[in-house]
Amino acid sequence: MSHPLRRAVPRLPAEWFAFFRLEGGENDRWRCCRIIDISPLGAGLELFDLEPDEDLSGPVVVSLELKGETRSIIADDLHGSARVGITFPSPSPATRDYLLRLNGVRSRW
Repeated sequence: MSHPLRRAVPRLPAEWFAFFRLEGGENDRWRCCRIIDISPLGAGLELFDLEPDEDLSGPVVVSLELKGETRSIIADDLHGSARVGITFPSPSPATRDYLLRLNGVRSRW
């Protein structure tokens, strides 16, 4: 039996590891998850370290960590800030393709 496509905007594969927290539940600690696919309107997640019968129907907070090598730095000593450019070390082909598509449609996050 096939499920009808319910997405307004197609998702693209991501394969990113992140952290999630279920808001309002008894267990609101940060745990690992995998972002399987993503679009400007939503994402598919695989949640890990779940308790039996845990309620997953409420709000979910996702924190994504990106790691890259510093390539350029523009310091603003007056405001105590800096503009830093990074490059991602060897992104997967799916990640590279997704980032290129985001750039092409001028998506904003």
